[in-house]
Amino acid sequence: MNNQQNNLQPENIPQGYYPQQGQDISNQIPPSYAANINNVKQLIDQEIDKAVPKELSRWFGSIQYRPKRMKFATQNVGEKIYILVRMHWIRNLGWIMNNIFYANIPFVILLILQLLKTDIQFLSLRLFVILLLAYYSIIFTNIIRQFYDWYYDVYIVTNERILDYTFSPFRGYEVTEAPLASIEDVEERSLGLLADLFNYGTIKARTASNAGELSFDYIADPTRVRDIIMDLAKIIKMYRYGD
Repeated sequence: MNNQQNNLQPENIPQGYYPQQGQDISNQIPPSYAANINNVKQLIDQEIDKAVPKELSRWFGSIQYRPKRMKFATQNVGEKIYILVRMHWIRNLGWIMNNIFYANIPFVILLILQLLKTDIQFLSLRLFVILLLAYYSIIFTNIIRQFYDWYYDVYIVTNERILDYTFSPFRGYEVTEAPLASIEDVEERSLGLLADLFNYGTIKARTASNAGELSFDYIADPTRVRDIIMDLAKIIKMYRYGD
């Protein structure tokens, strides 16, 4: 039993033993290690479990650790989502306040007209209602668009890679991703006093993949997310390359 555990240590695992994303290496694994591949994956999962907090959702869903019932289109078999993070909710206050302002404009105009005793009898009630409904439908559509843009524009960290989903309600979405093993450095950028007060910021992951640099903008809990990404990358590299 001790010999088997020793064979599963990172320094005893051959280079390239941990498979690349979606790669079938069943014919490449040395026979002496083929029976232990599941054990190696279990060791990796155990190490990752130590690095990621238990299930937690904070700041109105701005960040979720170990989210349940969460899937994405290109998720691989056995791939686990450890972090799902969005732009911090406070970044929504701008468009929320703008839409509140726009929603009150008709009432302000009516109040001014009454104070000026302006005659608006030329405007029939039916036409007035139609214009009002059209105006508020535009505001409502804008609110829905802004909310969907925030809610579905997410950054995902799994046990295999990091992903940046850029969502547009009317144009679909774009996905940029990089394997954890390709991450070279993760930088955190402070965004000022307000960001420090509400604990949000931007992190940039420099990778050796075609993705180049991935930027997680205005995310909640940036320090912890940065540390977890670095820890996961080290774990994957340790078991894959014996670093």
